[in-house]
Amino acid sequence: MSNLEKIKQIAEQMPDSPEREQALQAYENLKIFEVIADCFEKIISEG
Repeated sequence: MSNLEKIKQIAEQMPDSPEREQALQAYENLKIFEVIADCFEKIISEG
C-alpha cells in the first residue's frame, strides 16, 4: 500500500471533523500531483 493510500485509509477512519475533511482533501490534492508527475514523466521519456 502506498503512502497515499495510507493517508486515504486513515482519513476515512477518522470521525467527521474538519481534520477529516482536510485529510481527505490532502489525499485528493496529492493524487492530482501524482497524475501530473506521471504525465511529465511520459513527456520527458518520449522527449
